[in-house]
Amino acid sequence: MTLIEKLNLVWKFLFLAVFTYGVMSMTCCKQSCSTSQQCCKAGTAQLEQPCSKGK
Repeated sequence: MTLIEKLNLVWKFLFLAVFTYGVMSMTCCKQSCSTSQQCCKAGTAQLEQPCSKGK
């Protein structure tokens, strides 16, 4: 494998990881909006309500 191929592979895995995280986050927050549960932000101890932001 050449360096360009390795970098391309790393880029694809990085994109996949970010995309997967985004989909999971949106699913969690969408479900919390419809069930009145709170969505916990990773890495913090505080709970937030993502649907009430910006109101």
